[in-house]
Amino acid sequence: MARVIFSTMKNLLLFFVLLCGTGIGISYAQDSTANVVYTKVDQMPQFKGGDAAFRKFIGKHLRYPEAELKAGIHGTVYLSFIVEADGNVKDATVDTGVNPGLDKEALRLIRSMPRWVPGRHQGRPVRVLVDQRISFSLA
Repeated sequence: MARVIFSTMKNLLLFFVLLCGTGIGISYAQDSTANVVYTKVDQMPQFKGGDAAFRKFIGKHLRYPEAELKAGIHGTVYLSFIVEADGNVKDATVDTGVNPGLDKEALRLIRSMPRWVPGRHQGRPVRVLVDQRISFSLA
């Protein structure tokens, strides 16, 4: 009798391990897409409040570097960054810079932004690569 119970328990344990292993495999397959960074999605991320709010944020927080201001250096810094599925901005980089001072300020500005409304693909929030430009003008 004890041998039958042990055998049954062993089979149940094996079934449980196999079931859990399958569940982990399915979970892993779903989680493997969590690191995907999209460039095109059904609904692109946006700054909360839209373009007007984004321009207002830039106008309020942009600090023109003193040395570049005195030297008359101006131009547009092209950046890219990832808007995470939770709206946080990560991994900002300069794609095309103007000079080190303006590039550094543009990165500081992007990194200081509040959460965005995340992009959505197939009804769920996803990570999206965003291209943005920050213009420095002396006019």
